[in-house]
Amino acid sequence: MDVPLSDIEVAGGPGLSEAIGRMRRNQVIREEGYDGEYGIIHLFEDSEKQAMGGQMALFQQEKHISPKQPDQAPRPKMIRKKKQKVVATEPVSPTDLILDPLNPEQKSAVLHPGSHVLVVAGPGTGKTMTLTHRIAYLIRIGIAKPEQVLALTFTRKAAREMEHRISKLLEGLTADEVHVSTFHGFCLEILRSEGDKIGLSPEFTLCPETDARSLAQEVLSESGEGKRVTGKFLKALPGMKAGTVLGQAAPQVENKLMSLFIRYQSTLRELGMLDLDDLEVETLRLFRDHPDIACDYGEKFPWVFVDEYQDTNLIQVELLKALIRTGKSQICVIGDPDQAIYGFRGADVGNFHRFGEDFPGAEKITLKRNYRSTKEILQGAAALMGKEKPLECQSANAAPVSFAACLTDSEEAEMIVEQVERLIGGTTYFSLDSGRVASHEGDLSLGFGDIGVLFRLNAQGDALEKALDRAGIPFIRSGETPLIARYPVNILWRFFQTLQYPDNPYYAKLYKQSLSEAAITKEQSDEAFETYGALSELIDRAITLHDFECSSEESIETLRRLKQLAANFEGNIETFLDTLSLERGIDHALVLGDRVSLMSIHAAKGLEWPVVFITGCEDQLMPCTLFGSRDEEEDRRLFYVGMTRARSRLILSHVKRRPLNGRVLTMHPSPFLDDIPKDILIPLERRGWKPRKKPHRQMKLF
Repeated sequence: MDVPLSDIEVAGGPGLSEAIGRMRRNQVIREEGYDGEYGIIHLFEDSEKQAMGGQMALFQQEKHISPKQPDQAPRPKMIRKKKQKVVATEPVSPTDLILDPLNPEQKSAVLHPGSHVLVVAGPGTGKTMTLTHRIAYLIRIGIAKPEQVLALTFTRKAAREMEHRISKLLEGLTADEVHVSTFHGFCLEILRSEGDKIGLSPEFTLCPETDARSLAQEVLSESGEGKRVTGKFLKALPGMKAGTVLGQAAPQVENKLMSLFIRYQSTLRELGMLDLDDLEVETLRLFRDHPDIACDYGEKFPWVFVDEYQDTNLIQVELLKALIRTGKSQICVIGDPDQAIYGFRGADVGNFHRFGEDFPGAEKITLKRNYRSTKEILQGAAALMGKEKPLECQSANAAPVSFAACLTDSEEAEMIVEQVERLIGGTTYFSLDSGRVASHEGDLSLGFGDIGVLFRLNAQGDALEKALDRAGIPFIRSGETPLIARYPVNILWRFFQTLQYPDNPYYAKLYKQSLSEAAITKEQSDEAFETYGALSELIDRAITLHDFECSSEESIETLRRLKQLAANFEGNIETFLDTLSLERGIDHALVLGDRVSLMSIHAAKGLEWPVVFITGCEDQLMPCTLFGSRDEEEDRRLFYVGMTRARSRLILSHVKRRPLNGRVLTMHPSPFLDDIPKDILIPLERRGWKPRKKPHRQMKLF
């Protein structure tokens, strides 16, 4: 275990040396599983393995990969590696990779001919599998050509997952031609190509979510408005933008907000920017003012697929209708109205229910079998949503849903520490010596990475983080912070913006501001910076130029993700900056190492763990009324999403007193708990808890 890495490199090569080094630093990469499929743990990204080239030849599965054809993109396909391991000595019965894994309902959705399709796919029913298998099936039988398929989703992670699965199903031969994108990415492509038709400069830059908020605050501050009005403005902003193209006023918008909106839009245009909402609004304006362009794209993509359709907004639906209006296209959408949790971002679950009206002749197919959760979890989740029948459980595991009533958030956090230690079997000698965990307790099949701790508000995570850290339990806190807001990528991103757009004073100001926030006193001149070479080389030179302090694991991981993205761009800084600007907080990062995951329920959408804790199951939080507005039905759906992240164990907790926003609030159990049958929801078995004694303070003589 202590052999120097230099000796390992001599004996086994640089690939083995780097792999063992990463293992020692706990820098393994965990890709969370979902849709009932296991996650993947690996040490290298595909792009890293490509870059290492011959260094990776020590791995047997790499030795026998036949070289790619010259006209193929150099993207590694996992399915090709797996196939090389199979050596058939006698004829075997063929298997159909596309149809054989499907259950009857999934197969019905995949094989459905001749009309638009709406697939209702509850949690753990194989949503992504069904959508990607339908795409692969239509391509395989020749009904659809790969380049005729447009698949739209909401996050880059989901888009990458779809690309990967389609590639596996088609064995990488034609999958690269399938157009998989986010809505924002698709609209960006169109406006870069056709935006001049509606007066947009082809050189426009993107204003990401973080900058849009800052810019709005500047505009409102210059107008003499405070933070309270900023919140109202940002909430009303998507509706006001939509109204400019739909010809309808946003409901209940004050005249003051509309005048601020005009100033905000003018500021964006003066800076040559579009924000993310503008991408969709201006694309719809283009389609309506120039229907021939919409027709061209409709004919280019006669097969349209949409993931998570319940999260669409009105503009996105109108864009889809414009594409389908040619009459030559078919649309297949999949989602679950019970998991519609992004109303605060402008999503409208009504779009899901109106699909048949918007796309006449559509067939509705429902997936009923859940491959993720236990029967008790599914029964409790169905009761919460008022459903007579739960999803059909395919899991053999059984365990009741547990709840823990605590006095304070500190007790709640210590309860989670105790339960994690019992699940793992003790993480310290203290946990064994104190009797909190018996030596025989623990599930040998569980690791820290099999546990997720979820909460409604990010502020709840602070007490949990302190308790886990104090107990020596490894964890990672995944909020909704995009890559470009994390150190040191935030500074590198600003630096490259000043390189690409030297005449834009706004970027120069933001670059200086990022340096100041990181306590970096020396501003780097872009005049002496050489911009030749691959993007990864530019990033390395920029890191050296700024002399960053990057010793923390978080900063190392952040840079790794940046370089991973850069590997897909061949020196095109503009496209790379566009991609970074498109990232939103809901784009999940990979979970690093074997750690307990701390995150909001919103951030947990699409993920799953064997064991899930949902903290703060209290009125005022579930449903949330702390900020004035109340959407009980969306919060109910949010609680449903949280419950159905659990595969085997689900533990709910609530407290009597909780500090929030600088106040200690008296809390009561969430009314949602009353909807879960009492024979399913039972008290959690736990040991007594005593508050930590305050340290003794020596009295002063004077």
